[in-house]
Amino acid sequence: MLTAVAGRKASIGPAIAVGLVAVAVGLPGCSADNQAAGCTPPPDEPGLLDQYASDPVFAIRPDGAQAVSGIQRSVACFVAPDWPDDPTETAADLRLSVPHRYDLDALTEAYYAAVAAEGWQPVAAPSPPYGDVALRYCKQIRGITSYLLLSAPDLRAQVDVRGPGNSPVPQPRQPTDLPGEIFVRISAAPTEPACPEHN
Repeated sequence: MLTAVAGRKASIGPAIAVGLVAVAVGLPGCSADNQAAGCTPPPDEPGLLDQYASDPVFAIRPDGAQAVSGIQRSVACFVAPDWPDDPTETAADLRLSVPHRYDLDALTEAYYAAVAAEGWQPVAAPSPPYGDVALRYCKQIRGITSYLLLSAPDLRAQVDVRGPGNSPVPQPRQPTDLPGEIFVRISAAPTEPACPEHN
């Protein structure tokens, strides 16, 4: 599964776990010095981002959920020196802290009504890392193919558990219970003329 690190595509687990979405936030657009060759932002990118950010899915707060920060926006085509071949995307992101980890059924239930009401259609997505769960949807917004990603990483910490009598030989690592996170992202795919076939 792909999601955003600073508006950039990255593996879903690390991206959600650290929630790095701010590098490209607030950039007015791409300059000649940092624009990816051949990259063109969607028409009226600010207006598209406004529409993304106003999607009701961002207003959903599952039981006990708290926003880690407000909705973060990233613009397309920005290239950082560390990622010269991986330009940012037009996207709006929100990271929520929740009191427990969400499995696929719980994540689906929490967002189903809003997703269905707004006309998002389920589409296939690459498998996330082991233990993570993710849902992906697609629809046209302002004539631009747009994707909604809902994901919940497995943040359970791993600890060494010693054997009987505090044996110095560590036993298999066991998970501990930690609060969870939900990552919500709407991103543009302006080079795709239509959404993929529905699941």
